Amino acid sequence: MEAKLYVGNMPYDTSEDQLREMFSQAEAEKAISLFNEKSINDRALTVNIARPREERSNRGGGGYGRRY
Repeated sequence: MEAKLYVGNMPYDTSEDQLREMFSQAEAEKAISLFNEKSINDRALTVNIARPREERSNRGGGGYGRRY
């Protein structure tokens, strides 16, 4: 089964090739155990199973409207 991973807190200069090389030998759970909290360029990665994005409502706002 193919799983999507969330990888956070990556260094800003991380390339797609670096990620591909790093994760190519690991399946999802192994990748999490190998690379979660692994430090790259002084930044600790966050790796876990990706969750679907939550829908956001268009409510709220920043108080830009006028009240009469």
